Formats: sequence, C-alpha cells, structure tokens
Amino acid sequence: MVSGICARRMNSEGHISHTAPVYIGIRNKPVRASAEDAEYFVRWIENILANIENNGPWSIYFTKDIEAVKARYRNAADIYREIEKEAAKHHK
Repeated sequence: MVSGICARRMNSEGHISHTAPVYIGIRNKPVRASAEDAEYFVRWIENILANIENNGPWSIYFTKDIEAVKARYRNAADIYREIEKEAAKHHK
C-alpha cells in the first residue's frame, strides 16, 4: 500500500479543478501518518459522493459512467478506512 497526493483548485464558488493522484511509497512499506488524516479523507470522499449525485453541484463534471466513478470513490473510502484502523493500531 502506498499513499497518494493530488492538487485541487477551489475558489469562493467551490471546486474548479483537480489533478489525478500521484502515489508515493517508501521502501515498499505503508505510510500511516495518523488515523485522523485517514478519517478526514473518508469524510472528504463522502462529500464528493454527495456532490456528484444527480443535480449535485459537481454532477456536471461526471456525465459518463457515474456508477463506475462512484464505485471507485467507495473503494477509495474503504482503503482509507483500513488505513485509519492500521494507523490507530500502529500509534497506540
């Protein structure tokens, strides 16, 4: 497992653009900064899922294969939930 980073551009009106993630690994070991960080990303993904629903403010960006898109976001949330568990266990 590796960690990822991406760039997002927003203004006072909301989401403008977003890059694809770049994944980072350190000596083939998982990066586990904190359970709180992982939980933040679960909430962020849940926010994305809410915003891309039909008539959501970001639905205009997802005009094709919306169920596949949602499945990828749900999968990502599951990964971050696992990271959260691992980080919590590691930092006790």
